[in-house]
Amino acid sequence: NTIRIDEDKLPPVIRLTASPEHLDCLTPSSHLTLEIDEPASGIRDIRWSDISSSVRERDVTRGGTYSVSVTANNGCPSSVAEVKITEDRSEPEASITASSESFSCHVNEITLTAVSSIAGSTYLWNTGATSESITVTEEGDYSVTVTAPSGCTDVAIISLSRETAPVLSLLTSPSSTLTCEHDEIVITAYADGGVSPYTYSIDGTNFQTSNLF
Repeated sequence: NTIRIDEDKLPPVIRLTASPEHLDCLTPSSHLTLEIDEPASGIRDIRWSDISSSVRERDVTRGGTYSVSVTANNGCPSSVAEVKITEDRSEPEASITASSESFSCHVNEITLTAVSSIAGSTYLWNTGATSESITVTEEGDYSVTVTAPSGCTDVAIISLSRETAPVLSLLTSPSSTLTCEHDEIVITAYADGGVSPYTYSIDGTNFQTSNLF
């Protein structure tokens, strides 16, 4: 009598891929795909390193190293396949600096500069400009969207106002007429509105802090 003994020691061959291999604010998830070259005996078990599941495809939302192994029905295990996913979700902090807090009679232009806490950021102003700094001539609200290399964004807003010109009134004492009895007149200037402190001039050239002339 004869007996035939067959041998089935062929292990499964597996490959694990990730698409994409880098996560950020623009790409928050990656798709893992397990490919298996199955032996004739078929597959008994699929073991992931981080979950209890036998799925061959899955989505992940965190960076790290993911690994999987497969056991065939013949008891032969595969080698471990792994893939590394990198992650950058760094969020910038945006702010705006201004060359002046408001427009005035002496300030017709204000330069606004966007600031990001993360180097390599890009900028988009509500004016449509994409430069780091812009020069504006009108009061109102200005905003900038800062985008870090991670794709994460932050928005900064600044409000610019325009100072009103002061209203000037003059008072003469003791009168507005020079006479033989009063050959000297004191002029007192009063300013209302605008932003103090004020300086005063009667010739437009020489200014003083006192409002008496």
